This record gives sequence, structure tokens and C-alpha cells, in this order.
Amino acid sequence: MERQINKNLRHLVRCQQNEQVRGAVLEGSSRSGKTFSSIDFLVYLCSRIEKNAQIFIIKETYNSFKTTLYDDFNKQLPKYGIPSPFADVKECPSFWLMGNKVTLIGADKLSTTHGAGSDYLWFNEPLEIQKAIFDQYEQRCRKFWWMDLNPSVSLHWIYDMEKRPEVKFCHSTVMDNPYVPRWQKKKILGYDPSNPVNVANGTADDYMWSVYGLGLRASPTGLIYPNVTWIDQ
Repeated sequence: MERQINKNLRHLVRCQQNEQVRGAVLEGSSRSGKTFSSIDFLVYLCSRIEKNAQIFIIKETYNSFKTTLYDDFNKQLPKYGIPSPFADVKECPSFWLMGNKVTLIGADKLSTTHGAGSDYLWFNEPLEIQKAIFDQYEQRCRKFWWMDLNPSVSLHWIYDMEKRPEVKFCHSTVMDNPYVPRWQKKKILGYDPSNPVNVANGTADDYMWSVYGLGLRASPTGLIYPNVTWIDQ
């Protein structure tokens, strides 16, 4: 049986193959397949394109890997017949994937970025990552980078990269992912305020539907400071 290719994975492959493209941003709703497509893209890179490459995966903190990406790798890699390095361990800061080294890095300290060079970079849910940290990693990335996110704020430095011709954005929603579990899809569609059934059930929510249903940029209502720059001290 043929497996349908997610539009996010198709976007990443096309961008990586285009010498004029430096990076890609996967922006969209919850359960649209952004993260799983990123893992699929890693497998594609390591099985068909690279040997001995240095690949960094960046998240807000290292501990956040354990509650998100560990489980995603455990689900996705076995589909390719690849044992997950996170299946039987509590912590795994790096692993080898078909001859390429993949390193997990928390971005909470700028000092960890100096001198660190990579061939590929994946920023997972980077809304809490400072631009200065992104800049340090990007300038040391030799080939290609990408990131995936739910646009849960209306203003962010990431959105400014739409002005860069060498950075390509891809928008997706849950409707683009034919493999999302039925109850997860039902939960997300339940936010739609235009559906009177959702209103009657008390599940309708404008913000949740905009961000996690439609994948649109929005900020929670009642937010006093919509554009905050976090500093260490």
C-alpha cells in the first residue's frame, strides 16, 4: 500500500534540493504532521543524502526533549525498521543515524552555542528560543536548517524571516494529515466557533481554533504584553 507524503515533508525535500534555499519554516496547526515530517526528513537525509554529517536538534531546554521528541522518535523510527535510541533509556543526548551524528541541544544558555558547527539544524517548537541563539547556530550551519511550530503568538522574530528570499515557509493544518488519529482530529475540530454544535457543547474557542485548528498567528485574549524579549538575568 502506498503511503501519502505529508506536504511538510515534501516542502523540506524540495527546499533542501534547491541550492538557493537556506532554511524552511513549517508553520501550522496542531497534528498537521510537522514534527513527524521532520523525523521523516532526518531519515531521508541520513539514508540518501549524507554520511558523517553533524545534525543538531534544538529545543528551548534539554529536558523538554524527554516529554516530546523522545516519544515521537519512538513512534516514527520503527516504521522504517530503525530502533529508536530513546526506547529503553532515560536520557540520550546524541545518537548515530545511518552514519550521521544527531545531537540534542537545549537553547536555554547562549554560551553553549559558541563554536558549535553543524551541517543541518532542526529547531523544534522554537517560539521560546531567542533570536541571538538562532543567529549563532545559523551562522555555523554549513548546509540547511528548518524549524516547526504552532504560531501561538501574533508577533515574533521568526515571522520576520518571511522577508528573506532564501527562507521558505510552509503552512499546514490538521486537514493536511490523513494519519492523525480520529479522536485527536475531532478534538481540534471541536474548537471551531462557526459550528453551532461546538458552541452548544461549550468546546468552541476562537484562539484555539485560530492557532491549533487553522494554524494562524494569534495571541491569547487578555494578554497584556504581547511582545516580550526574555533575558537570563
